[in-house]
Amino acid sequence: MKKGFASIELIRVVKELRERLINGKINQIYVDFDRVGNTKKELLFECYVPNKGKQILRVLLPSLIYITATKPQTPEKPDGYCLYLRKYLKNARIVSIEQLGAERILKFIVEAKDLTKTEYTPLTYHIYFELFSKGNMIFANANDIILSPLEVQEWSDRVVKPKQPYTHPKQEYNIFKMEEADFIAAVEKSTKESIVTTLALDLGLGGIYAEEICARAAVPKDKKPTKEELHYLYDALQKLLKDLKESKPLLIKEENKIVDVYPCAIQKYAGIQEECSFLEAVDKSVPQTAAAAFSPSQKTEDKTLQKLQTMIRMQEAQIKTCEQEYDENKKKGDFIYEKYKQIEDILTQFHEVRKTKSWQEIKKAAKQHVVIKQINEKNHEIVVEL
Repeated sequence: MKKGFASIELIRVVKELRERLINGKINQIYVDFDRVGNTKKELLFECYVPNKGKQILRVLLPSLIYITATKPQTPEKPDGYCLYLRKYLKNARIVSIEQLGAERILKFIVEAKDLTKTEYTPLTYHIYFELFSKGNMIFANANDIILSPLEVQEWSDRVVKPKQPYTHPKQEYNIFKMEEADFIAAVEKSTKESIVTTLALDLGLGGIYAEEICARAAVPKDKKPTKEELHYLYDALQKLLKDLKESKPLLIKEENKIVDVYPCAIQKYAGIQEECSFLEAVDKSVPQTAAAAFSPSQKTEDKTLQKLQTMIRMQEAQIKTCEQEYDENKKKGDFIYEKYKQIEDILTQFHEVRKTKSWQEIKKAAKQHVVIKQINEKNHEIVVEL
């Protein structure tokens, strides 16, 4: 399946998301986030778009965001963060979708009802989807002050938590807006030994697309380019950017299963270019692995199993305790039955003496009795040793 988007692929993702979601209203939101094991971090947005109908935006953090044709199973009970998003974003209208520079971050601008007003008054919010590192969704106000992130995250130079300004890591170069002179200057400035490494790391293209540009430009990837080769490389970059926006997606299959998807043809891979959108191709690649992403999580099932196992252990322990108490009480009962005549005689004598004697007199007389060890007049108890 498609494992994640390169930053350069997001120009196609944004283009198609705009075509499918702009002016749409968010009807419902679902969140499935394993905050303990951090094995799952997924969101689902059901939208209604005029003239397009129902659209389902699926976000699989930290890797993918796409439109799915089939609604997955959703959690039986929404968690607190899901309820929070529903409160502020239900019926919100999607106004804008953009990529932040050449980063793997998408920004949605939405308009929602101001909950502090009785009459409908639009209020602008920003939603950021970070498709890198651990992945995150950040809900912020129009001034980019974070209202609530899906997950609080902290680095040495960056904090993502409520009431803090939203900031994001920035690459030195934006390859989408580079003029040829800037491109040449950036490559010549690099200390990397090969052009493919410079393109992949310094310019942020990633390995696959760095190799693709070298292949299209017919420039050796493992050495530094000449001045003339730099011109060919820049032209290849521009053609690749155009293909990424407009070409048919490439589906890579193994044993008739889609194992990867690209927005356009890649010389390194032999695949099939299909007449569908890139996001449709991504959707086709995902279900084999993530079809049950919104089903009740294994963690929930494990908790239920653990709860039942704990109840069984407690019941077994209670049964064992009851069996021990039964054995002890049976021994006591057998002993009392064995000494019944002697005990009965003591009780009879005690009741007779109690009719004519005071407690002090009874206690004094009891000291002469070998079997009686203690008398408690308050509780009317006699302690005997048989």
